[in-house]
Amino acid sequence: MADQNLYLHLCVCTITLASFILLALTTFSAPLSDKLYFLRSSQDQGVRFGTWGWCLEGKDVCMTPMKLGYTWDPQIDIPITGFLALYPIAMILTFPLRRLPRPNPTALIFMVVTFDTARKRFTNAGFSAEFGPLLWISLAASILLALPAVLSFMILPQDENVSSSESLSGKEAYLTPPPYRRRLRPISCVPRP
Repeated sequence: MADQNLYLHLCVCTITLASFILLALTTFSAPLSDKLYFLRSSQDQGVRFGTWGWCLEGKDVCMTPMKLGYTWDPQIDIPITGFLALYPIAMILTFPLRRLPRPNPTALIFMVVTFDTARKRFTNAGFSAEFGPLLWISLAASILLALPAVLSFMILPQDENVSSSESLSGKEAYLTPPPYRRRLRPISCVPRP
């Protein structure tokens, strides 16, 4: 039982570390990285959109200053790109030294809605537009964040008072109740009769 819990804890830590790395890649995307972007359009000979802004292809021109909540009129709106701040927040909250990450697909949902709407607007304006690798990276991070939550249900609680050498066998173990921690009773202000 202890070995099983150890392997499950190791598995949860490894999966959490992998999702942390994927969220870090998503956070440090265009314009910080040319290869990592959410959406690419053919407008202006190519433009890539990331978490912190946009970059024009072939011209080495990027949005300055970089910020969360940017615009590319009329296809991309400021309020929606402001929700990309959820990626750095999710990365910080997923840091592997924390106890248990909780899956939160909110960032992924806002990203898909934002850039799918922008993709349709670019297409309607006569430009080509396609999703970049960050769609799949953030989807993989969301799936990986759900796995530790499922695996945590398989981790059995360890009783601090009974060691494995003191475990009972046979009928004796079946008939002996496990030691419970003493629960505190609420204090009553009304005297008992």
